[in-house]
Amino acid sequence: MLTWEQAGTTAWGESENAIFIDTDADGERRYFMQKRPGVNIALPVQNTSDADWQHLGQF
Repeated sequence: MLTWEQAGTTAWGESENAIFIDTDADGERRYFMQKRPGVNIALPVQNTSDADWQHLGQF
């Protein structure tokens, strides 16, 4: 698992489907899979999936 700050460090052929963890203000952890390494490092809004990120859940 990688931190959200590492989202821009991924690359094709090295880290496809990398899992990222982000901790929100309440301490809840959110998990996302990066669909396209190194593309669009912005966190999706409202814990949703988009073209670059798959929201896996929060705990």
